[in-house]
Amino acid sequence: MLRFLPLVGAIILMGCSKPPATRNAVTVSGQMLDAGGKPLALKVVSFNPQERDQKNNSSGTDAQGKFTLKLVPGKYHVTVAEAARAAAADGTAGGVTAPDKAGKMGGIPIQYRNPNETPWHITIPDEGQVDLVLQIGK
Repeated sequence: MLRFLPLVGAIILMGCSKPPATRNAVTVSGQMLDAGGKPLALKVVSFNPQERDQKNNSSGTDAQGKFTLKLVPGKYHVTVAEAARAAAADGTAGGVTAPDKAGKMGGIPIQYRNPNETPWHITIPDEGQVDLVLQIGK
């Protein structure tokens, strides 16, 4: 009987901690702004986890630059990108605009589009709600 005691103890300890995938998700909402403080509409805000056992999660911004999504607690690099657009009203292809001479795409500098270069890093707490204002250049 005593020889099974360490095994039982290990099973009990494993059951006490929640793996990241089963932790309660936290509501994250916010607004994307350009360098001048104007809303960035029709962009994709991505939360790229720093921990390997978590998945990326993204949300599109509305006409006011607002977004909402749910994330498990942890540390994230936040990026923003131009959203692919459907066909334009005149029937031409929508698509993504090409970068301008400064390397910006849709007014977004390259460092904000790359999870390894983004200046935005956030820790999502274990509970509650997170409200963000993400502004290019800030």
